[in-house]
Amino acid sequence: MIGQGERRGNILNVYTIGNFRRRGLARYLIETTLQWCRDNRIDTIILHASPEGRALYESMGFQAANEMRLRL
Repeated sequence: MIGQGERRGNILNVYTIGNFRRRGLARYLIETTLQWCRDNRIDTIILHASPEGRALYESMGFQAANEMRLRL
């Protein structure tokens, strides 16, 4: 749940073409995005993970709910 005064960011449509998976590209994109969010005082990040992406997001600290969230 988002509290009053909190700033929330949504990550949409992260996709890596099959031949380029397992090279760290999606992780790099998400790490870069998370750093931007920290620098810009975003408190909570929300995304909807595909079954294929779920393990990556969980390994980065996102917690499953109806939405995947990471509180910064």
